[in-house]
Amino acid sequence: MCIFSIVSKGLDIVTVLVNHVLRFYFACDSLLDAMQVFESHKPNIYSYNAIMSLHAKLADGNKTLELFAKLQDDGLMPDICTFLSILNACGKLSAACKGRLVHHQITETGLDTHVSMSKTVIDMYGKCACLSDSHKVFDRLSTRNVVSWAALISGYSQNEYVEYVLEFFFFFFEKMRSYDLKPNDDIFTCVLRAIGSFGLLHAGRLVHEEIIVVGLERVDVVVTSVIDMYLKANSLEDARVVFEGIESINIVSWNAMIMGYAKLADGNKTLELFAKLQDDGLMPDICTFLSILNACGKLSAACKGRLVHHQITETGLDTHVSMSKTVIDMYGKCACLSDSHKVFDRLSTRNVVSWAALISGYSQNEYVEYVLEFFFFFFF
Repeated sequence: MCIFSIVSKGLDIVTVLVNHVLRFYFACDSLLDAMQVFESHKPNIYSYNAIMSLHAKLADGNKTLELFAKLQDDGLMPDICTFLSILNACGKLSAACKGRLVHHQITETGLDTHVSMSKTVIDMYGKCACLSDSHKVFDRLSTRNVVSWAALISGYSQNEYVEYVLEFFFFFFEKMRSYDLKPNDDIFTCVLRAIGSFGLLHAGRLVHEEIIVVGLERVDVVVTSVIDMYLKANSLEDARVVFEGIESINIVSWNAMIMGYAKLADGNKTLELFAKLQDDGLMPDICTFLSILNACGKLSAACKGRLVHHQITETGLDTHVSMSKTVIDMYGKCACLSDSHKVFDRLSTRNVVSWAALISGYSQNEYVEYVLEFFFFFFF
């Protein structure tokens, strides 16, 4: 607010200062303040880039597209930063037609040869499930580096073409040895995601071996992806060995193991890991609590569930939509319907999800008269 006051008193004519202010608000994710500053002066291309990047960052793709149109209506020429933001927005919206038009515009400006641009175009087509377009852009590259390979493989991974993911991955490794390329964590994470989705344990072990060969087995995002892959492939022992081999376990790795045990219906082990996580001085996050609530529900562990619910309330996470739904669901599974109803009654907004969780609890405990009462009350 202080910065906006300075700008509104006349300093908005200094475009450079305004752009610095916009960058500050970008770093703070403060969209409302940024828009006030943006609309207070005649923007140049740098102002547009800053505000478009913020909208793209906060996943407001439609507003990014709207600003892109306005930028051109104002007679400004998009630059590389503009195009990167608009491509990201098209990818998030799966706006393939708009993405193709932007790609054509990029080609006409000659910016399509830029490394980050080609990678982002490939990525955009992958997110839009236009894999033939993605592959065409990749094939036209004069030089294919780790980043472009990662973008191509990621597109096939997101669309669950696991056979192509593995084909390109191992082909890349052959090329890597010939051209002295070093794979990055993006390649491994998207390959492991695809393998995990299909439960391909043997392929997963081969990829894990390659990770160790290139020395990325201690990178947090990679090791978490390895654990997640083994759990999805129902190899709890492999996941446990990797997990216990981590020198400094972060909350993401803990969550991967806790969610894995919860998914495999080993509630006691889930609770055991939750206790150990806190003994190690780590703070549970929303993912941790969701998993532990599910475990309490499956075990009908009402006392433990209440303690966890109290902890959630103290952290302020109880207002989160998915959290309140899971708390209601946990109490329902524990046959604590009065607790379930209390949580429901305290909700500021009751949506379909929260109603479904409440009704489900009464249904599981065979209170059919309440099920019908709530059902008809909800509908009428």
